[in-house]
Amino acid sequence: RIEKAYSLCEEDCLDDFTVAHKYAPGEVLITEGDPKNVKITVKDDLRTSLVGFGYDIHKLTAGKGIKLLGERIPCPYSFVAHSDGDAAIHAVMDAILSALGEKDIGHLYPVDDPKYDGADSMKLLGQCVALAEKSDFCVENVSAVVICQRPKIAPYLDEMAQKLATVLKIASSCVNISATTTEKLGALGNGDGIACQATVLLSQKL
Repeated sequence: RIEKAYSLCEEDCLDDFTVAHKYAPGEVLITEGDPKNVKITVKDDLRTSLVGFGYDIHKLTAGKGIKLLGERIPCPYSFVAHSDGDAAIHAVMDAILSALGEKDIGHLYPVDDPKYDGADSMKLLGQCVALAEKSDFCVENVSAVVICQRPKIAPYLDEMAQKLATVLKIASSCVNISATTTEKLGALGNGDGIACQATVLLSQKL
């Protein structure tokens, strides 16, 4: 039917339905669709996607444990930081802000503001997600790599991904957390700190 319609059509039409309706009318069958299958007619119908990159690093000192991606990891050191020092969360936050074209977390949560002393980074991340939503964007997926010589964080990766997914409002399958070392090279290799790199994809909300 659609082939017949196009064989008869001698004008520009915006979509297949218009062609079929005008040049090969007949019974219309309605099927259940998918809200993600957006009809694209003009350029403005395309969803906008944004990619952001974030990086953060924090020193380690003697202490009673650290928190990475919201997961408490027992170890004989702690972060030297203004907030809870969750470098991985900070990298994800900066990635979201980068995608949105916003200033980094140092501007949003300045170190000289006492209200952020010991702040829960997961809650701050939630604020960044809300900022994206305010601009009609949502997080599609995130990839983060934690770079550290110590402590060993492999046993916590699944829990980290689940906690991060909850705050980002996406499935845990859309979150990838990996860990690596610097093969004992440099300050990170000496165990002086922990760094993280993160990449985030944002998509315009339907």
